Amino acid sequence: MSFQEPEYIGNIQRMTYLSDMEALIARRQADSAAERDRFMADYPRDIEEKRRRYLDMLGWPLNAPRPAGSAPRADYTPIGADGQTDIFRVAVEALPGFRFGGLLFRQRGGAARPLVISQHGGLGTPELVGGLYRGGDTGNYNDMTRRVLARGAHVFSPQLLLWDQEKYHIHYDRRLIDNQLKQLGGSIAALEIDAIMRAVDVLAAEPWVDAGRIGMVGLSYGGFYALFAAAADIRLKSCVAAGFFNDRIAYNWFDWTWKDAARTFLDAEVGALVAPRGLHLQLGTRDDLFAEQPARAEFERLARYYERAGCRDRLSIEFFDGTHEFSRSEETIDALMKDLA
Repeated sequence: MSFQEPEYIGNIQRMTYLSDMEALIARRQADSAAERDRFMADYPRDIEEKRRRYLDMLGWPLNAPRPAGSAPRADYTPIGADGQTDIFRVAVEALPGFRFGGLLFRQRGGAARPLVISQHGGLGTPELVGGLYRGGDTGNYNDMTRRVLARGAHVFSPQLLLWDQEKYHIHYDRRLIDNQLKQLGGSIAALEIDAIMRAVDVLAAEPWVDAGRIGMVGLSYGGFYALFAAAADIRLKSCVAAGFFNDRIAYNWFDWTWKDAARTFLDAEVGALVAPRGLHLQLGTRDDLFAEQPARAEFERLARYYERAGCRDRLSIEFFDGTHEFSRSEETIDALMKDLA
């Protein structure tokens, strides 16, 4: 071919294509809040239909029928004790051939007690959150698990696919696994939330657990799982989600993103599914991952839903002087335990 041109000449068309695509998305995003308002117009009257839509958005196995009449099989392995607490490593067969587990901190004594799920975040483990490593330092979790234990509740702390690969030398590709599950109609979030729910099936059936008093706390990714699990499972009577709740268009990480979420369920709408149960949020004002101002704006949306549900007093948020960490204040843990009283 005799005609040729420098490579950069076509860049005008390429740049136009990119800028037009970005502008198209921005226009759609600008419209999405109004679309969510229309989607939630009948709230809270149709909350259970909204929950079904939410579970379907997250995908398999949350939107699949649950086997009737059979609790998952579970193994408890005692590993130690601390004060009035016996510690077990628990393994639950969440799905056939799929084992899920974590640490159980079981209070001694015969009376049925509340159960709180204490969820680690990115690079975390149940052992770290529970202070089991040498020195007992829990990092930015600020003794989250032990502070719940001090209130007399049992604590189950699950292990999610988020551990530090360099420290533990067990490597995985969370994005690849999420992609694979999404090709199969699910997501890593759906699988792990379902596994948490299956663990609740097991623990709630124990005589030493008061099945009417189950809650969840978590930081960062753990805050994500606390909020999203509470929206999925009405057995969770209260939750504390720290270092997560925010503007999900601004913070649309791959495993926090599903088809049509911006038009149906972002953080405020997910939180609305927790009502009328307790929901308590935290964010450090110096958090280097998630900004304060968009969290405040999203919380205003959420507060309006709780007002419509007639339970504004069950919702709170704590903005504290801190970084990406669980608040050292007792405010939200006190609120959680009051909900579980």
